[in-house]
Order: sequence, then C-alpha cells, then structure tokens
Amino acid sequence: DWQGGVIENNYAKQGGAGILMQNWAEGTATGLIVCDNSADGYGGGLYTHVCVDVNFVDCQFYNNKSTSSGGAIYLSSSRSSFDPLSYMNFIGCDIYENQADNKGGGIYCAYQVISGWKDCKIRDNTAGQVGGGMYTLNGSITTLEDVRITGNQSGDQNGPQQIPTAETILQIGTQHQNEHDVADEVGVAAVSQNMAEETYPGQRIGQGGVVD
Repeated sequence: DWQGGVIENNYAKQGGAGILMQNWAEGTATGLIVCDNSADGYGGGLYTHVCVDVNFVDCQFYNNKSTSSGGAIYLSSSRSSFDPLSYMNFIGCDIYENQADNKGGGIYCAYQVISGWKDCKIRDNTAGQVGGGMYTLNGSITTLEDVRITGNQSGDQNGPQQIPTAETILQIGTQHQNEHDVADEVGVAAVSQNMAEETYPGQRIGQGGVVD
C-alpha cells in the first residue's frame, strides 16, 4: 500500500506513465499525487488491467496526458471469462486539468470494470473527441456518489454511436455542468445545459442527453 508521495514527470511509450497496475493487482493508495506524466497510449497518470481490489483515497491526478484515451486514468479488465472483473474505488480524489487526444480527458472506464467514485471532483479536463471528464463503455459499471463533474471540455458533444452495454449511475449529490462532462457508449455526452447544477437520485444517463 502507498501512503503519500508524488509520482511525477514520467513518460511511457504505451500506457500507464505514472502507475501501471495489472495481473490481479490489489492495494490502497492514500494521499498520493500523480501529476505531469505523459503516455503515448492509454492512461497518462494511471493504467489498470485486471485489478482485483484497488482503492485510491484522497489522491490527486492532475496535468497528465495521453495521446489516446484516459488522460489521467484508464481502467480496463479482461474480456476473458477466466479472468475476474476489475473492482476499483476512488474516494475523496481530485482529477483535474488532464488531457486525452481521443476519449476520456479525465477518466476512461472500459472492459468489465466496476468502479465506484465517492466525494470526488472531476474538473477542467479535456478530450479531443468525447467525454471531457469521464468516458465509459463495454460492460463497465460506474457509480458516482457526491461527485462534482464540472468545467470539462470535449471536441465532439454528440457522443459515440450506440453500444448499449455501459451503465453510468448518478447517485445522490452528483452534479454535471455541461454536455462535455460525461460520455458513455449508449450514445450520450451528458445531461443537457438546462439541467446544469441539478442532482440526480440514483438515476442513469440515457440516450439522447436525458436522465432515465
């Protein structure tokens, strides 16, 4: 487990310039700062693949860059039925001012990842395509509770084509600001402008920019 510390100014030719966790990894990081890392691939700050039980508590991810997806964080698991699902928890974390050339400026969740986000801030991140703050797809389940998602930007506000396998759940207290903040593979970039600063009690983002 990690207690404090700074992981900064690293480069990876593929993914996980700051942190690379895979092959049934588990553990907890508390008070860690991950910043100024750059990947020519997925996950400028953090890349995970098939992680059984990983927790980040009161951590900061900022100014990380990816030439692909997941500027700060890229979470993935295996498509194989022989491998376990990946379980990730982020509590009290601040993800800000990260950049991805493609999708998920702050966060990218894919491939059977079950992730929980509580009391986090996802702000001022940028994606070249969609999901300035967060992008989810392909069987991932993402639960947001008391999460502030604001000030994120993306190049395409319309979202990707419909692949109805992602599930994004907005729990009590979670707030969106604009259509660039969150994108998922059910074809929606987020809630519309006229729903800014609203809270959504345990509802799911649906197709067409509305809350189901």
